[in-house]
Amino acid sequence: MKKLVCLILTFIFLCSLTACSLGKESDISMVQIKEKGPVIETIVEEFDQSYYNIEELESVIQEDITEYNQNLGSENVKLLSCEEKEGKVIVKLEYTEAADYAAFNDIHFFSGQVSEAMSEGYDFSGPFYESESREEMDFDEENDLSDYHVVITDEALNVSTAGKILYTGGNVNLINSKLAGITQDIDNKEWSYIFYK
Repeated sequence: MKKLVCLILTFIFLCSLTACSLGKESDISMVQIKEKGPVIETIVEEFDQSYYNIEELESVIQEDITEYNQNLGSENVKLLSCEEKEGKVIVKLEYTEAADYAAFNDIHFFSGQVSEAMSEGYDFSGPFYESESREEMDFDEENDLSDYHVVITDEALNVSTAGKILYTGGNVNLINSKLAGITQDIDNKEWSYIFYK
């Protein structure tokens, strides 16, 4: 999301030069993990149509997507929509898998089973917390989460999961049972974990 958000904000900033708190889920930027693999990215930013051209913005985004897909030789990223609504620009993209979302945006982002994340070397030393009570739990033989799904990133973003969120890291705030917001200290980033099933 970081790359595309920066692209959109840069575009809006350049256009403005030439021209002189969370709400509903539909009003916020987020990354949505679908049950069978695809990742949907939604970016919501302020947009003044009198200064900015939505068609130009869509063209710039599409150019980035085309370049990425041509390098892969397959259509792994799709622009689903780019529209202005009630003073905001809303961009939606679909990625074949989490790895494409990470590569396209040049960020660290993993989505898969805990066992897969462990085999890739991610650290599960914790601490982790029960999503609602916020009681600390240990990742050990008694609390084996290896068959759970997990999202791991060091970016500040909102993540919507395909199942109920059961455990998180300390810098993750539960918004509802399937949506969590990740906060990060820009000068001291750390891995954020969201476990769901």
